[in-house]
Amino acid sequence: MLIHLAWGGLPNYRSLHHVETELPAQYRFLRGLVEAGLQSLVVAGTCFEYGMQSGPLDEEQPTRPETPYGFAKDTLRRELQGLVPVEPQGGKVARAAAVSHQVEGGNVWLPARSIAPDGTPALDPWVRDLVEEAAAFPTGVNDDQVDAMTQALIRMARPASTGRIPIARISTDYRQAVAR
Repeated sequence: MLIHLAWGGLPNYRSLHHVETELPAQYRFLRGLVEAGLQSLVVAGTCFEYGMQSGPLDEEQPTRPETPYGFAKDTLRRELQGLVPVEPQGGKVARAAAVSHQVEGGNVWLPARSIAPDGTPALDPWVRDLVEEAAAFPTGVNDDQVDAMTQALIRMARPASTGRIPIARISTDYRQAVAR
């Protein structure tokens, strides 16, 4: 099981770096893992896939990215949809409640890059961000990483899937889409 949260070039959401560098690199990385036998994959999305909107977002809404970052994340999601079919059940709060016992029971571990001089773990910024997001859930500003984590925990509780996973090609005609 891989929970993919990595993405460089932030917080410059308008940089073409997201489409020209990050998108192909992340796709190659994930494709390589699948070709090597990875059976389960969760990729965190972003609200930028839905464009600049006010109000609540729903994962059933059509995507309308307006930035290179949103376009790249949306493209990666669309191209990787066939890797591990997931139909989220219930809402984000219900999914979090379904796995909260695993977190509360100490069965979810997050990596620490190093140990500080006082002996405490020194967290990478993405781990700190995830912990802060989880502490603010469900009323915090962001919840995508928490939702990805809960879906991964639910998925890991099921038997592993078997068989070859198809990989689609990424369209590189992004300049026209992000120019609108």
